[in-house]
Amino acid sequence: MYEIGKEELSALEDLFITKKFFRYQGSGVETQTTFFEKEFSSLIGMNHSLFVTSGTNALILAMEAMGIGEGDEVIIPTYTFIATANAVLSVKAIPVLCGTGNGLTLDPESLKVKITSKTKAIIPVHMDGLPCDMDAIMKIASEKNLIVIEDVAQAVGGSYRGKRLGSIGDAGCFSFNVDKIISCGEGGLVTFRKEEHYKKSLKLHDTPVAFGMTFKEYLSDLPPSPAHSMRVSEIQSAMMRVQLKRLDPILKTLRQKKQEWRKAASLLESSDPAGDCGTTVHFNLGDPNKAVAFAQNLTREGIIAVPLYAKPAHCFWQWSSILGLTENESKRLSFELADERMKLSSIVRVNVDYQSSVDEQINKIKGYLF
Repeated sequence: MYEIGKEELSALEDLFITKKFFRYQGSGVETQTTFFEKEFSSLIGMNHSLFVTSGTNALILAMEAMGIGEGDEVIIPTYTFIATANAVLSVKAIPVLCGTGNGLTLDPESLKVKITSKTKAIIPVHMDGLPCDMDAIMKIASEKNLIVIEDVAQAVGGSYRGKRLGSIGDAGCFSFNVDKIISCGEGGLVTFRKEEHYKKSLKLHDTPVAFGMTFKEYLSDLPPSPAHSMRVSEIQSAMMRVQLKRLDPILKTLRQKKQEWRKAASLLESSDPAGDCGTTVHFNLGDPNKAVAFAQNLTREGIIAVPLYAKPAHCFWQWSSILGLTENESKRLSFELADERMKLSSIVRVNVDYQSSVDEQINKIKGYLF
């Protein structure tokens, strides 16, 4: 999806001349990484950003910084990449599966019945560039005093009712790997509203950061603790500063193309079509067998289309084995979510082709749509 060109190469050449590839260069010294973090915060509308090695690590840091840990329940949707569940397990918390609504994102009505006395946080996932119903989710979170961590890995730059995704909850977690709208090959970022959470994540993301001169004084009020190795290099940051400038023009093009799809066919829609990233279109065929046939027909026409159930690690039954459930617990989960599995299995996802004409794609598949 992402674009890359001479601008990124020029930024890297300028960096190579300096021979300064390490993100820490002394107290008060601005680097490519600190510039990128500030630019990203400004674009998204959050106070603090921390660039790390992956979107999964961004989720882990967000939870650790806000005190989510062993025994806490964290509600996640049934349609999300395995990384969301894995991050919850990594902090020894318990993933609680919540059904998806018509917009393929966490369903507020299902959310209400999943909350218990052990629930600590909600992770709404803006899957496939589709924004969640954040008004409803934030209302429930406020009433129940729950933390909201937005998983924006697949919706960088998207918005909900005029607010950028990742700026609505307590934290936002982003991914810049090779499949995303902007990318440097790999990487992630976490945004925070509160400085106290940012400081904790800064210390936790890199073991020696509290000892080096760059942030030693800033972090001096935090107690010693074990930390991770999630530090990025200036090479990634130099690329991402250029990539960030490309983001909104890319989104504009994708949204225009998705609008053409809307005029031609009945699509599954998100809670805010205007804020939708436009990276994908979804068709609900109402039946898994019809979904398979539809996807096969589109594939024969050279269009990238796949039933959601065929994606390798996105629907809950594809990754539920990592939850460590007993055989009886697994059977009960499958029974409870049987309708959810049927719904997800009936949906076909089509990638919006950033390079080609939408008319070409639609003309190819009109016979299968109408």
